[in-house]
Amino acid sequence: MRKVVVICMALAMIMAMAVPAFAAPGVFVESPSKNPAPELVEGKNQSDACQAQIIVTAYGDRNDLTVEQRQKLEAAYTVVVGTQDLSTLNPKVAEIADELGVGISTLAVSDLFDISATECNGHENHGHFDITLKADTLKNFVCLLHYYNGEWRVVENAEITNNGEHLEFDEDEFSPFAIVVSTEPLPEPEPNNFGWLIALLILLLIILLGIIAWYYYKRSKKAEEN
Repeated sequence: MRKVVVICMALAMIMAMAVPAFAAPGVFVESPSKNPAPELVEGKNQSDACQAQIIVTAYGDRNDLTVEQRQKLEAAYTVVVGTQDLSTLNPKVAEIADELGVGISTLAVSDLFDISATECNGHENHGHFDITLKADTLKNFVCLLHYYNGEWRVVENAEITNNGEHLEFDEDEFSPFAIVVSTEPLPEPEPNNFGWLIALLILLLIILLGIIAWYYYKRSKKAEEN
């Protein structure tokens, strides 16, 4: 009986240790282990001398990476799990959320993955890479984060294109990335309140041009009569 109890306790400890790798903390939409890697649509370097091949690896496939790459991805995961507020990863996250009109508490990581490049040696100053990814986790996109040199930074030029299906950005270096979304729908953009003013100005301009044209027409008719 004692052996059975010991075995059960050992199994319970193993399961408890495995939970952090597969559970879905509150800062994740769901466990990053379940998400497939975003699909690489295009990865091109600005330098013709660079023939690098871009590789995108999901967190769940991290064992396919080199030891160094896997350690960086797991370190990035640990940092995210260790916070209850994604804005603490980088202050700009809060600024972006405020601009979009969403609360900090609604933010979550919908995807965690690594980007690496092969065949990128033998030349200097390869420049930046233009990357286009396709993912099913872009709904209510807030920002893209890049874990570089042990810190999370916002990828300033990241934008959603192709009717919400693609994520486009450019980067100089590769390492772990995280897609941050709002778990609540983004507010609809407010209508342009200056539209009526622009229309009024155009109308006034047309009337003014008409008056000027009429004035010169009458003046030319009077000159002909004289």
